[in-house]
Amino acid sequence: MFSPKGIFALEIKDWQGFIYGHKDDEYWTVGYKNEQNRSAKQVYSPYKQNERHIEDLNNVYPSPYYINHVIFSERGNIGEGMEDVTKLEGFYARYKQLENCMDVVDINEHYQAIRSKLNPDKLPDHIERIKFNQAKYR
Repeated sequence: MFSPKGIFALEIKDWQGFIYGHKDDEYWTVGYKNEQNRSAKQVYSPYKQNERHIEDLNNVYPSPYYINHVIFSERGNIGEGMEDVTKLEGFYARYKQLENCMDVVDINEHYQAIRSKLNPDKLPDHIERIKFNQAKYR
């Protein structure tokens, strides 16, 4: 997301359950509870996943304006205390607090530079991987 406040790399998750982890942890735990069972599984940290996205972006187009933020849907129950791992309203609150660091010309320059370096041929592979993961984790 390109904005006057920075270039946000947003990782959006629709996980259900209790989500435990810290942004420095490599793996997080997602706990599920229903009337009969309780279970938990370890998942790769979405924050770390997004850090890798930002590394990839910096390899393509270095910029000091990348901002990592993970947004969970209302189905997830996340802990408090991580300003960059929130539900949507937490993201809005953080966004409002940030100072502007780019004007329209800067935003357009960054957008065009990144867009020119993206490989559109990889999009179908990415979509197939998303479909595979959706089927696997349902």
